[in-house]
Amino acid sequence: MKKICQVMTRISLLLLFIPALSVADITDHPGYVDLSDISAILGVEPAIQVSLQTPLLNIISRVVEHEDRDAADILARIEWVNVNVFLDGQFDRDSLAGYMAEIADELEADYWERIVRVREDDAYVDVYFQLSEDSSRIYGITVLAAEESEAVLVNIVGDLSVDDINALGGHFDIDELINLDLDGNG
Repeated sequence: MKKICQVMTRISLLLLFIPALSVADITDHPGYVDLSDISAILGVEPAIQVSLQTPLLNIISRVVEHEDRDAADILARIEWVNVNVFLDGQFDRDSLAGYMAEIADELEADYWERIVRVREDDAYVDVYFQLSEDSSRIYGITVLAAEESEAVLVNIVGDLSVDDINALGGHFDIDELINLDLDGNG
């Protein structure tokens, strides 16, 4: 998770140099998850908060296009990325655990598929996908991760294929995503 914090910090710094851009309302998209009440529940703002919306993602896609056309194409299909990072001492673990359990229950009630679950030592990780009816498209990815020293909540909204996720896994060397198979045929 420390790598996630480093990447998100770099992206946040990039955002300081880009003017505000207008965006469409993303809240009606099937892949959207409202994580906005986490600050009120924990009583603190995240140490790191990143919100990348379509206009900025399109700019990033065009920049990346010269080096990696496939990654640029995938980025162009992502409409929104929301990341909230809370650091050690910033959050009450019991409140956070309750919030994450509530979000997980809501996702499951809304037919999100949990593809990763980790419960070991002080680590808690759930990764959910919101799939199209035929499971050929991924409309949303939600990550709920916490360990003793930090917590990360992520929601990615778009229109991606399993091949897109596999390619991103290969590009970023994330073994769990490289051979992802949602229909059980592989």
